[in-house]
Amino acid sequence: MSASGAVLALSVLGRIGYCLLRGLHISHRMKKAQLHALIAVARRHRDTEALVVDHPSAAAYCLPGRRGTVVFTTAALQALDEEQFAAVLAHERAHLRGRHHLILAAADALQRAVPRLSAFRIAYTEMSALVEMAADDDAVRSSPRLTVATALVRLAEQSNTPLTALAAGGGTAVTRVRRLVAPANPLGPARTAVAGMAAAAALVLPLFILAAPAATTTQHLLCPPETYQEISPGTD
Repeated sequence: MSASGAVLALSVLGRIGYCLLRGLHISHRMKKAQLHALIAVARRHRDTEALVVDHPSAAAYCLPGRRGTVVFTTAALQALDEEQFAAVLAHERAHLRGRHHLILAAADALQRAVPRLSAFRIAYTEMSALVEMAADDDAVRSSPRLTVATALVRLAEQSNTPLTALAAGGGTAVTRVRRLVAPANPLGPARTAVAGMAAAAALVLPLFILAAPAATTTQHLLCPPETYQEISPGTD
């Protein structure tokens, strides 16, 4: 039974690793293609590193990688004033600096490897929202909260953001706007650490449960039955 459990655990861990590597490879290939397309049609925005593409939908997003790229559509530039543009740019820079795409890649690999386990699907959804909130908080350090919230409202309807991109708007925008317009109530170092450990536990705990049979088998291999007979009560 222990050997079967070890094989199962190792198989699941191997599948997770495969899903992670495959997801990163596909994402890298898609980003490379998108960057090549951007080079042909995009232009630099004034004195910033952001690229601008002509498009009627207001969108702002970043393409992570060795050289992260921030992209704004012309409609987004028309919708945002200078302060809101700076806030969105800070938001996207936070994604690139924090390498949030790797966090989401790991969470996505878990849900793909074990699709029947709803905990991993929930964890991916929550992680997606958390990285956006983290980028919002980074933007708030240099821009007023209402400025960031207003920018999110103006970018909320994004239907043409690339799949591999991290966007300032998106499906979590409404929740994040409500959070930003509420009175500031920072978690503080202690509660932030607790929240971080809880999020990590939601991802890691199922892996420990799966790995338990493998650890049990290893223990039996290191401590053969003869050892237990020698130390058992009543043995001379």
